[in-house]
Amino acid sequence: MQKATNIQQLFDDMPRRWLPEKSAGIRAIIQLELTGDDAQTAQFHVNDGALDVKMGPVDNANLTLTASAADYMAISNGELDAVKAFMQGRLKAKGDLGLALKFQSMFDFELE
Repeated sequence: MQKATNIQQLFDDMPRRWLPEKSAGIRAIIQLELTGDDAQTAQFHVNDGALDVKMGPVDNANLTLTASAADYMAISNGELDAVKAFMQGRLKAKGDLGLALKFQSMFDFELE
């Protein structure tokens, strides 16, 4: 996959990057809150290998990840390590932290 150049392109590419085998047995709603320029909120409904992406907030997320849109783009494009961003406070997680560790691995972010 090519690098995403904007948040909308990244969200549009998420279903193509989805690795269903990495979410087998997981049923959860993950909310991604992006701040700053290109601020948006998206919901990732994971249901035993299936993914449904919806825009906007949800009240019952199992996990909420918060980052600036720029930092999340950098994480997704392989320019910023997610763990390092978390340790630096640039990526925040609220809820199921075990799910937070798995979330990024559910997508193929390998770049061509």
